[in-house]
Amino acid sequence: MPFLNYEGAQIYYDRFGQGIPLLFIHEWNTSSNLFKRVNLPDFKEKYQVILFDLPGFGKSDLLPQMTFDKITDLIVKIMDTLEVPKVHVIGFCLGSAIALDFAIRYPERMNKLVLMEALIDFPLICKPLLIPHVGNWIVRFFAGTMFGSLLFKKVMFKRGRENRGMFTQETLRANINVSMEYMRMVYHYGKIKHYERSKSLTMPTLCMNGELSLNLFRRCTRKLSQVIPLSKYKSLRDCKHFIPLEKPRIMYDVVDQFICDQG
Repeated sequence: MPFLNYEGAQIYYDRFGQGIPLLFIHEWNTSSNLFKRVNLPDFKEKYQVILFDLPGFGKSDLLPQMTFDKITDLIVKIMDTLEVPKVHVIGFCLGSAIALDFAIRYPERMNKLVLMEALIDFPLICKPLLIPHVGNWIVRFFAGTMFGSLLFKKVMFKRGRENRGMFTQETLRANINVSMEYMRMVYHYGKIKHYERSKSLTMPTLCMNGELSLNLFRRCTRKLSQVIPLSKYKSLRDCKHFIPLEKPRIMYDVVDQFICDQG
C-alpha cells in the first residue's frame, strides 16, 4: 500500500490500470475507497487511474496548517512520484474545488478537467457550521449517527440504493474535527473570486450536475460552465448529488466521451 511522506504526514495514494492518466479527487467526509469500489472497474480498463485520500480522510494523516494550496502542491508531488507529467482530473463536490484550484495553479499539468457537483461558494445556510459547538453537533449528527446519515442520504440520493451502505460506513468513520477543518477551509476559500480566476482556464472542461441535486450545487456548477472558456455543461436525468454512486456507468460513459472527444 503506497504512502507518501508530505510535510510529516503519511498520505495514501495508489494507481490502477494502464493507459491515459486520470486523477479522481473525492468528496468531503469520505475517501477514495468509494470510487475504488464502485467506479474503478469501469475506468481502469482504459485509464491509468490515480487515487489518493485527502489529508485527514481515509488512510491519510491530516496536514499541519491545512490549506488548498498545500493540497494542490500535494497532487503535484504525487504526480512527480509516479512520473506522470499531465493528467485528466475529475473533482467531485469538495474535490471539484481542489481540482479547480489545481487547474488554475498548475495548468501545465492538466489535460482535461471534470467538475462534478461543484461547490466553491460557501452557502449562507452552512454558516452555523462555523460556530464551534453548533457545527460539531450538526456534523456529528449527520455524519456520525445512523439516523442522521439516513436523513442525509434521503436528501442527497435519488438512486444507488446498493451503494448507500458503503457511503454510510465511510461517513461514520470520518473524524469530526477533520470534517470541521475542511468546512473552515471552504469558508475562507469561498471568499476568493473564483469565477474571475476561472476565466483564465484554457483546458477543455466538463461541468456536471445531477438534475435533482440541491440548487446550491447546480447554481455553482452552471455558473462555472458559463465563465470557463472551453466548457460544456451536462445534467444527468433522475439523479441527485452522488453521481458516482447513483449512476456510475452513465458517469463513466459521459466522462469517457468527453475525454476522447477531439473537438
